[in-house]
Amino acid sequence: MLREWVRAGGHEPEEAANGLEGLAKLKERPPDIILSDLLMPRMGGLELLESLRNRGSPVPVIIITSNKQEAVRERCLSLGAVAVVHKPPDEREVLTLIGRTLEKRARQA
Repeated sequence: MLREWVRAGGHEPEEAANGLEGLAKLKERPPDIILSDLLMPRMGGLELLESLRNRGSPVPVIIITSNKQEAVRERCLSLGAVAVVHKPPDEREVLTLIGRTLEKRARQA
């Protein structure tokens, strides 16, 4: 579903099964933005955010999760996520966040 929304929004999605695979792909071809679930096998979203922060990665991250606890949202944002979207995600919200985040990143470059 997300892949199709991203593609329909004019972007070229690349998928990873988990945070470790995502980090490996990040080395090969850094993406413009990362959409990540919070719960993934081998390396979850929080660990991915921590790793990206420790590496000084400038790639913005949007977390998508079913966890609605404010403490989890705050932790994601403190680790550098630009937004936390609750499941089920809304197509318009996701595409708007992607567009705004990419525009902001382009202005900062």
